[in-house]
Amino acid sequence: MNQILLGIILSFIITAGFDIALNITPPPIGAVILRDYFDNHTLLSAALIAGFVGAITFMVIISFYGKVPKFSIMSMIVIFCISALIGTPMRLSGLFPVLDKYYYQKIPRIQSFLADGLSGVMVASVYYFIVNNKIMKLYLGNLL
Repeated sequence: MNQILLGIILSFIITAGFDIALNITPPPIGAVILRDYFDNHTLLSAALIAGFVGAITFMVIISFYGKVPKFSIMSMIVIFCISALIGTPMRLSGLFPVLDKYYYQKIPRIQSFLADGLSGVMVASVYYFIVNNKIMKLYLGNLL
């Protein structure tokens, strides 16, 4: 399978999976700040939104590099910055009014910037673990 297409799919699944975990895990472990956001969405709709944002972020990262970046400290810094910056158009576009109301308007911008960046690093860490893990290659075979 094409590495870029696989990356888009994995980014979608990983990001949606993290969103589901945050949604179903009770406070204080789960997303306390996002509780009102999750209360205004179904589990599936919140996960789909997160998954699409993760996939779009992956495509922006690919556009920056021109290919799937190799794992390195520098690529993780770039992924952090791109993921953090993706939150700005999300907040300002009006496409995510519930997220804006219950997340971006509730916390300081620097905190949401850092949280969005960290989210990207977390997704990238799982992505690199999957594509570089010998056991995963055994199960996924030619997909990787």
